[in-house]
Amino acid sequence: MIVGRLGVGEGESAVDLERLAAGVAAVGPDEGVVDALGLEPGEQEVPQPRKYDRIEVTADDVDRGGVRLTHLTTSLYGVQLPLSDAIGGRVQSIPVDRLTGEAVVGYVDLKSGSGMLVFTPAGDRVKVAGSITVLGQDLSASAVSKLSLDGNDLVLTPQSVSAAGQSSSLIGDAVKGAFRVRVPIGRLPYGLKLTGVPATPGGVVVSARSGPTVLTSR
Repeated sequence: MIVGRLGVGEGESAVDLERLAAGVAAVGPDEGVVDALGLEPGEQEVPQPRKYDRIEVTADDVDRGGVRLTHLTTSLYGVQLPLSDAIGGRVQSIPVDRLTGEAVVGYVDLKSGSGMLVFTPAGDRVKVAGSITVLGQDLSASAVSKLSLDGNDLVLTPQSVSAAGQSSSLIGDAVKGAFRVRVPIGRLPYGLKLTGVPATPGGVVVSARSGPTVLTSR
């Protein structure tokens, strides 16, 4: 059950406990908490303490070490947050059973960190296009690249290349070397570890997860 979806400010990527608690308190017994507790709207008695199955925290336009994430969703599971503490503003830490995260890196934002290269979707891969100089020749080239993770970096590795009708292995190797792209996502909060990077029409979706942890105030 999703108790609520709480937005954070533009550019923020970590969970602000005060804002999270305020959002939970604002849901109140008239909305999502009613469903979780089985209360009717208007009832004032809310049992304590409270454990929420799932809360989503969302943010847009997040900067991670120079890489812009167009959208970031962090899902908190098994959130232990007494409603009285949330309402009273007394939250210093929040234990959770696990967290998952999903961020979208737009193709335009991949370009911003990779010079003049242009990125477009190609099924479950990414097409990279641009110009390259080989043996004094300026050539238009492209490559279809697979996505992988290396630590906290997103890596695009060319699998097939094309260079203005040229077919020599020298040019092919030059294109592969020039179009191999590494995008640093940066260290993620709360022990989140990157787990996948599928390509979609709207951008590269970076997923992450962690086990039991305690969210603490900034």
